[in-house]
Amino acid sequence: MGKQADMFDLTGRAALVAGGAGYLALPACLTFAEHGARVAIADGDEGRLRAAVGEVEAAAPGRVLGLPLDAADEGAIARAVARTLERFGRLDVLLSATYCSVGCAMEDLTAADFDRANRANVTGAFLLARAAAEAMREGGSIILYSSMYGLVAPDPW
Repeated sequence: MGKQADMFDLTGRAALVAGGAGYLALPACLTFAEHGARVAIADGDEGRLRAAVGEVEAAAPGRVLGLPLDAADEGAIARAVARTLERFGRLDVLLSATYCSVGCAMEDLTAADFDRANRANVTGAFLLARAAAEAMREGGSIILYSSMYGLVAPDPW
């Protein structure tokens, strides 16, 4: 059992979780912290970000960093990776669970709305992975969450 337990020992490792205050990624932040990792939680919703940082900080005091993140903004992505490296000295795991929804019916969707959602959901995931890969030249893991709605057409289609 020693080798299996070692697989989950993240002591000394650092994870950046983009969209980390969301209901899918916050449990991952907690799990990373429970297994010894230092966790940078990046999210675009300031209220949820503060709550998530507080929850993870309670489980892993001193090993959490909260970062504002607009996943459609390449500069914000670069700053989040740089701040993670500055605070933790390394980056071992990127988990990208960012999501942007315009919340309207297709017939009300504007090209600008579509472009913004696509930039955050698709281009943002690429930019996060690229920035993390640069920081992980010695190795690491990149995990990209996606939605089942990429495969299933929502009602009323």
